[in-house]
Amino acid sequence: MHQEGSLQLSQIRARLHPGETTLARNIWNLYVEITYFGFVFGILQTFLSVYVIRLGANNTVIGLLNALPSLVFAVWSIPAARLVEQNARRMRLILISGSLHRLGVAALGLMPFVVVGFRPEAAVIIVTLMTIPQVVANIGFSSMFADVVPADYRARTVAVRSMLLGITMTLASYLGGQFLGLSAESYRGPLDAIFAFPLNYQFLFIFGFGLSLAGMVYLSRVRVSDGERASTPRSESGGGSLPSRLRAFVALIVGEREFSRYTLAMFILHWGLFLPIPLYSLYWVRTLHASDSFVGLILTVQNITTIVVYPLLPGMARRMGNRGLLALAALLISLYPLITAFVTTLEPLLLISVIGGAGGAMFGLASFNLLLEVSPAVRRPSFIATFNSAAFTAGFIAPFLGTELLNFIDINQDLFFGGVLRLLGFLALILLVGVSGKPGRGGV
Repeated sequence: MHQEGSLQLSQIRARLHPGETTLARNIWNLYVEITYFGFVFGILQTFLSVYVIRLGANNTVIGLLNALPSLVFAVWSIPAARLVEQNARRMRLILISGSLHRLGVAALGLMPFVVVGFRPEAAVIIVTLMTIPQVVANIGFSSMFADVVPADYRARTVAVRSMLLGITMTLASYLGGQFLGLSAESYRGPLDAIFAFPLNYQFLFIFGFGLSLAGMVYLSRVRVSDGERASTPRSESGGGSLPSRLRAFVALIVGEREFSRYTLAMFILHWGLFLPIPLYSLYWVRTLHASDSFVGLILTVQNITTIVVYPLLPGMARRMGNRGLLALAALLISLYPLITAFVTTLEPLLLISVIGGAGGAMFGLASFNLLLEVSPAVRRPSFIATFNSAAFTAGFIAPFLGTELLNFIDINQDLFFGGVLRLLGFLALILLVGVSGKPGRGGV
């Protein structure tokens, strides 16, 4: 039995780590990096808003928690892309900026030790500041990923990375919820202070920070042959006066018709994506009175769904193409706020999480692959940055609009409105991007 188990583990590892070529080692390191990152990402996705709410945040602060990072993405993406393009040592830049972003997670955990008043506002400031290096890291990583992983391997690599991310996010959501559910009143022992708020949340954030640093070690092992020398000469990245550089940049972007249509459609869709985001935690905690453990369970079910769906996605991408898969994803994620708006008890949220998990998995893979597909290799960081600026401009305004609408309509109507906006984005994808085209590549 022991030999059988060892053989099965060896087969699984061989499947994920298919050889000793540079490509295979790079893909393996990308798998391990995302596995560690999943813990901190799951903690932030599941508990950050709840943490700030329990610190005493009002609706406006919750809106700013989601809106201000999007403003940073919108304003900082294009300058960050120029920084990436002109840096001859991109991997070093990715590692430095990624580490700075993770330090922000530790700061969220340490903040209540040094801040007594205005803690919700302090949390919003920390999250906004940690977004600055995150933008650089995201643009640099996306460009580096396209250089490191050939097109034939992208769908499968993204699917496996997303599956591993889902597994560790699920563990973080479930175990984190169970840990937070152990209040100081229900636990008696030498470590009972750890289970009291806010120390329990602080411990969770610092623990996630530590695991994410382990992931950075594996990311540093990725070898980029051409990407390290792929800095854009300043003559190519624009010379002359600011107006002339702006005109040249706009001409560059508009000249890529597929990219422009895709970005416009996703700009419309992102209004619906971001508007209901701050509403979910408010609805769960204040309206439906969900406990920390149940909030963790909601996200656990959603993450388990993504884990089940991700292995199916490379085959779906081959059959449907990235455009068809993205359209299906947009339809599914439109149902999430629409159905949530009519829920009056906690239990149906678990079924809705299945829809959200399936749609989110499809959306993550298809949108990323299609972005790389429609972005030319030359000046790719600039195209990715332009997309980010458009998407997160909507992301800056929409969450704030979502919470401010609560002054005029109830939260159920607000959620429904968010779902309608997502349906408009779905229609924009159909009309501007289409559902057919070059089939996506699943890889081997």
